[in-house]
Amino acid sequence: MTILTKPGVTSALPRALRKISYRPRWVDLGWLLLFLLLLPGLIEFLAHSWQVLTWEWQIDYDEGFNLDASWKLANGINIYGQARPDRFIAAPYPPVYYVLCAVFQKIFGYGLLGGRLLSFGSALALGLFIFLFGRKLGRDFFKLGQLDSNLAGLLGLLTWFSLNVTLVWGTFFKQDMLAMALATAGLWFTWRWLESSRKFWPMLLPAVLLTLGFYTKQNELAALGGAWLFVVLKDWRAGLKFGLTLAVLVGVPFLAIDFLTHHRFYFEVFVAQQVPWVWDDFWRRMTTRLIPDHLLLILLALAFTVLALVGLVGSWLKRKWQGPSIELIWLATGAFTLVTVGSYQSGYNHALDFFPPMVVAAVATFGGLLNLAARPGPNRSRQIAWGLAALAITGGLAWQIFAYPSSSFYYSAGDMPSQTRREMLEGLVAQVNQAPGDILSEDIYLQLKTGRPVAYDDLYHMALQAEAGQWDESRFVADLKARRFSVILLGQGSRRFTDPGWEALNANYRLIFPDGIALWRPRPQPILPQTQASCQVGDALSFGGISYGRTTQGNVLSLTTYWQAKSAVPANYTFFVHLLDPAGKLVAQRDASPSGWAVPDPQALIRDGKDLPQPDEQSLPTAAWKAGESMLVNQTLPLPSGLTLTSDYRLIIGAYSLDAAGKINSLQVSCTGTGSGGGDVVNLPAVGA
Repeated sequence: MTILTKPGVTSALPRALRKISYRPRWVDLGWLLLFLLLLPGLIEFLAHSWQVLTWEWQIDYDEGFNLDASWKLANGINIYGQARPDRFIAAPYPPVYYVLCAVFQKIFGYGLLGGRLLSFGSALALGLFIFLFGRKLGRDFFKLGQLDSNLAGLLGLLTWFSLNVTLVWGTFFKQDMLAMALATAGLWFTWRWLESSRKFWPMLLPAVLLTLGFYTKQNELAALGGAWLFVVLKDWRAGLKFGLTLAVLVGVPFLAIDFLTHHRFYFEVFVAQQVPWVWDDFWRRMTTRLIPDHLLLILLALAFTVLALVGLVGSWLKRKWQGPSIELIWLATGAFTLVTVGSYQSGYNHALDFFPPMVVAAVATFGGLLNLAARPGPNRSRQIAWGLAALAITGGLAWQIFAYPSSSFYYSAGDMPSQTRREMLEGLVAQVNQAPGDILSEDIYLQLKTGRPVAYDDLYHMALQAEAGQWDESRFVADLKARRFSVILLGQGSRRFTDPGWEALNANYRLIFPDGIALWRPRPQPILPQTQASCQVGDALSFGGISYGRTTQGNVLSLTTYWQAKSAVPANYTFFVHLLDPAGKLVAQRDASPSGWAVPDPQALIRDGKDLPQPDEQSLPTAAWKAGESMLVNQTLPLPSGLTLTSDYRLIIGAYSLDAAGKINSLQVSCTGTGSGGGDVVNLPAVGA
């Protein structure tokens, strides 16, 4: 293929266009094939993004506590330091994203659109920077011509938008995309500054962008450190100036925010984020999803890494040290953040920082391979070998695009926008609107929409901090035992609880609606007692505690007591409950044969998430109790009209039998551990703790 011109006449075609005329057509066909294969991914990304941006409801768990934190910030509440015994408001990230979303919510009211627009715009910006970096790497490292370097950048852009991780997290109300966009822009302008004047004022742009990236999400500290390392390895004097500037920009606001939040900022953003790291989780996520799904891209990026390192060693040996390229540093910092994939209950968004530099390195390497295959030379066999390698890579990339798993492998498809989910959420709103009092919900948007206050907004960090001894969950567990929440809404399959919290949930609530969002309602009779006791009553009975009704309706105090037969019970006993006022005067009483519910194995019901084996209350004559059987006894107590219970009222509970002459034979009581008793009664508070 040549361009024919008249002798002595110079072609007026541009230089880049003259170059393309001397290379095989299959090179352009290779580029075109990949573009055509990737274009549907871009279209799908845009269509999905529109669907999410116009979707009113919460999708991701993290969207909930991010929404709550930004909404509270919009209302002037300090979002750092709200982890108290009576509440837990999470703000696990630095404030930039919260502040931007708070401004949007202050103007337009609570909602998810502002934060999602930030993520969407950031995903688009990342696509632009991937194009710029891909073009630069192809031109500077692989010596591609202008056209091929532009094609490499465009291929990178299309690849980025074809990734399912981009599709899934590109529009979430989360910090990831904005933090990555700011950090990537900072890296780009760091390179531009170092290649130009290296003066102070132009240096502020990359330094500020990198700082904002860190103050959006703390893992961008890796990009900030990478940028500084890049400058130091190029010019240590410029590195010193750049490092001092970064230290001031990061350190001064950090100290100020930490001081204003009474040192809770450092705790929430760093200390509380030190979650357990699990090797098995890391290995499983890397080897079953991330590596297999992006194998060729990773191999191409690895090839670039090897070539770049070989070039660095060679330049050092030849005493012509030029330092690493910004792309190699970027790839290294992205690979470093992959370690967070092993964090306890982490998602694939923890690997997001690796994808942009991996894509850039892969597409530039692919462009370099095509260039080698198309380059004319005397060694025809070598050119054929490069051509076959390029063809194999092209075919492999095409296969991987077709074989790429759907987004449901990275995120539950059931949580994404759909008419079915809309109808389900609208139905839940109707149920919550009919429920009295407080609710507990992992869907914070639904909770705000129904006008319910948010006391606990992040069960995941609550459990982690409680297990680490950093937060006292006793009040929260007591709330569950008291059945404070008329409705609990949890993500499907969610178990973001400590063991005591999970036991309290299952003992006091039952799962009503398990699809999509799990709906839990209070059990009429909790399986385990709200207030525990450990008392021996007579020789054959033990008393385990008491649960109180959620509300006092009319003149009735709802009480459920917990008993167990330690051995065969020799007689039918009458159970009594007496209410005493602060002076010790009898105010109300109930003496009756026990009735309620037999529970062969309470722990099995909790473990298996089942209801009581018999739904209706039944007579439970004690003479029929067998050794080891547990009983929930209804000892609901009628109250005098107009009586208001206070904490200084108390209950006494016990059991007795009547002999043939009508004489009362009371069973003696002795308590150990929890509970107090003496003589023939157990002493208990009249109202729940």
